[in-house]
Amino acid sequence: MALKNEGPIVAHLERSVVKIEKARLTGPQTDINVNGSLALDTQSPLNFSVDAQTNLALLRDFSREIYSSGSVMVNTTVRGTFADPTA
Repeated sequence: MALKNEGPIVAHLERSVVKIEKARLTGPQTDINVNGSLALDTQSPLNFSVDAQTNLALLRDFSREIYSSGSVMVNTTVRGTFADPTA
């Protein structure tokens, strides 16, 4: 199973913060969307969202020793700092 960009990933860097406007990866039975901001220093906050539906067979692409099946749905927002993140 391979993931691919569904259109361009749109992000920019401003004052040590990466702002992700659009990032979407797709594959068979997989759709992952990410947006928000990630700080490159510890003083700026994290504020990003992940909305994903994926086939767990994707894990086999990382290691052939993993056997997995089924699907998972994730919808989360991470805020705070790298030192103290909150989901």
